[in-house]
Amino acid sequence: MPRNTPNPTSDSRSQADPSKAMGISPPSRLFRIDRSLLQGLSPRALSHEREAYFEDRQLSAAERLFYQVWTSEGFKTVVFRKGQWMGHADDIPAAAYVVTSGDVLAKGPWGSGQLGPGGVIGLAEGLCDQPLQESFQALGVVNAKLIPIDSATRELQRIKPSLRGAFRITISKILGDDVPVPAWLGAAR
Repeated sequence: MPRNTPNPTSDSRSQADPSKAMGISPPSRLFRIDRSLLQGLSPRALSHEREAYFEDRQLSAAERLFYQVWTSEGFKTVVFRKGQWMGHADDIPAAAYVVTSGDVLAKGPWGSGQLGPGGVIGLAEGLCDQPLQESFQALGVVNAKLIPIDSATRELQRIKPSLRGAFRITISKILGDDVPVPAWLGAAR
């Protein structure tokens, strides 16, 4: 199955709602981070300023990671207009997106749900060369950080084996234990 990267400025194809299978619950990754928690922190804050801010407000690891991705100049920001598709079920993504603002509708066999800032689309699937299980559509203007899968793969291959193992475990939790993870992420122990 070919990889697919939606073009945020021109992808306007539509898709019927996927069937709603009984007894299937929505994925746990349908969440949002409250960006207002980060209003007092400059994107250009020095590391000691960030740490003090994070500690003072007792921000979670997910909120801290979101801030790092949101303010990173290493990721390109892309903009999707209302109604644009960010990914289609059964496509293998060539890019993943981290939503930084706006709301996204996810439609899958379990039904539909929304994700917002902090939501990640297609990273686990892309790294494992697996198709998306849901389709994702912008409900309004959505800003997202673009993560090319080939770049993410190269970067992950360079990190310590223990950290790659953490990615393997996370991917297995997202996609399920029956989905094969790439050999370069290390074998399950």
